[in-house]
Parts: sequence; C-alpha cells; structure tokens
Amino acid sequence: MPMPAPARKSRGLSLSLPSFGGGSGAPPRPPAPQASAPAAPRGGFARAQAAELTAGVADDALAEGPEDAGSAPAPLEPALVEGWLDFDALRLPGAGPQRGRLTRERPRRSRRLAKRAEADVTNLPAPPRAVDPRDTRGQFDHLYAGEGAADVPSNGRLHRVALSAARAPATPRFVTAPREAAEVYREARVENPFDAPLLEGPVEIFVDGALAAQSTLGHVDRGGVLRAGLGVEERIRVARNARVDESSAGLLGGSLAVEHAVTIDLSSSLGMSVEVEVLDRIPVTDDKDVEIKLLSSQPKAEPYSQEELGEPVRGGLRWRVPLAPGGKASVAFTYRVVFSSKSEVVGGNRRE
Repeated sequence: MPMPAPARKSRGLSLSLPSFGGGSGAPPRPPAPQASAPAAPRGGFARAQAAELTAGVADDALAEGPEDAGSAPAPLEPALVEGWLDFDALRLPGAGPQRGRLTRERPRRSRRLAKRAEADVTNLPAPPRAVDPRDTRGQFDHLYAGEGAADVPSNGRLHRVALSAARAPATPRFVTAPREAAEVYREARVENPFDAPLLEGPVEIFVDGALAAQSTLGHVDRGGVLRAGLGVEERIRVARNARVDESSAGLLGGSLAVEHAVTIDLSSSLGMSVEVEVLDRIPVTDDKDVEIKLLSSQPKAEPYSQEELGEPVRGGLRWRVPLAPGGKASVAFTYRVVFSSKSEVVGGNRRE
C-alpha cells in the first residue's frame, strides 16, 4: 500500500488529507508556523475547505494585530496644528498599531462635499442693509439662545430664524433741527427688553400692522434705549428766521458787534398734544480775540452735546416745546459776536 501523502502546510495550521488509495497512517507532527502562503490542495472539496480555514486564520491575524504587536506603536503623523483642530476628522482607533492614540481620518468624499457646502453658505451675499456682527460686536461676545428648536432647510440659501420675542412700551419723540432742514422727524424710543445687547443691523417698523419704515438699528447695550426713526411728520411744520445787525463796540469803536436774532415757529395739525425737541447751535471759536455770547433765550435753552449719537458737537442748544392739538409755539434766542473792526468772518459776517 502506498504511504500517506504529506500534509499541506499553512500558517499556524496543519491539514492532513488521506491518499486516494484509502490507506491510513499516523498523522505527522504539526509543523511550526511559517510566513509562507498556503499551497492549494488538490480536489474540489479539499480546496474549498482549505480556503475557508485559511480565510478564518487571516481574519484572526488581522484582529490580533501583527506578530510584533508588542513593539512600540507608530509615532503620530507630523501635521500642522490646523489639521488637529478639525475635530470632525479625529478618530480614536480600538485596534491596530494606533489603538488608544488619536489619529486623523483622511477626508472622504462626503466630508469634502460638506466642506464645499459650508464654504458656499459662508460666501453667500448678505441681505440688504445687513451688518456682519464680527465687525460691530465690539470687544465682547454674547451667546443668543433661542426659545425653541427651528428647522432650517439645507438648500444653500439664507433663512431667517426667530430667536426670541418681547414686548416693551414705545415712547414717541418729535425732533427738529431747522438750521439743517425745515422738517420735523418722529422716532420711537424703546428700552431694550432683552437681557442681551442688540446688534447693529436692519429693522422694520410696523404701525397698526402696516409697515411704516425701514431703518438701521445701531448697537444697543443691555438696558439701553433703542431709537428707531419713523420718517418725517408732515402734520407739524417748522420755520426758522434770522435777523442780523452790525454795530460798533468798544471805547474807540475799534470792535465790531454782530448780533443775531433767531426765531423758530412751530405749528401742529395733530389731534393730540406732543412735545417737540428743537435743536440749534451758536458759533464757537478758540480765537481769544473773538467773543461769542448768548444774550437771551425764550424759553430757556439747555446745553446740548449730541453725545448719545456718538457725534458730539459744541455750542448746541435744545428746547422742549409743548404743542397743543392744532396749536402753535415759537422759540427765540439772540447771540452776539464781537471781534476787531479790522477783521472779518470768513464767508461774511452775516452767517445766518
């Protein structure tokens, strides 16, 4: 009888197949594991069984890691700091040479598409009159928490999301600067009802459910006052008239006194009583040889610096004039400018 055929060798596995003669013999000792690839045995069933066993051994080898798993793991790949700040691409492998060490995942096609979509949204043009908060937020940041969840369609377009709503009383204000424009403007003054600052940007104003004006809101701090312009009040008229007189002054007539008498008339056709703030100015100078003095004011004027608008002025005057329904009122003040008779004001002495 022929001797049994020698067993085929594979990595970590001994496979003994009987000869075609039907004889049997003592199986040989299992050989030591080798790194060579297993040889394919003859016969269809034998080949299928060997392939199945070999695949199982390969899976076990991959799960357990390489034979030198006890050696030092591979060092972290050198990368820029910006790469490690991409937290979505960081992974913590559970097996392999980098097990337990933070690694960076190569960007897949889905991540590349997500980055491209993010860039497209970032580069979208801003709405009309919108202001980037990063340019107007000042020195500090603030977190605005919404009162509820919101669904934002992922269609690459801008969508408006309501964060919060609050109610606060609005106080009407009527103001005019007839030296600049013969018009009376109205605005609404609202104290900031939120426990957060309001950023600069566009604002839409509705009166009785109808859109009254579109304006730009300035930065309002927590507890500050919001001033929203409502346009010109056509039912209040204002007119400014001035009279200028020149005369000699001083002991020997070496000075020239230019006296200005200004009158501001107001008339209302409103059906309610209002208060109008009238703003005006008198000249100012740093020349010691020129004297400017406010002689009279009726009613009495109060100094006005315009600091609340962030553009301070000198020589400002303000009057708070009450106007009855369909009534009239007036403001009158006089100031005098004295300087050397040999000099002349640039542009003419009669500046009004």
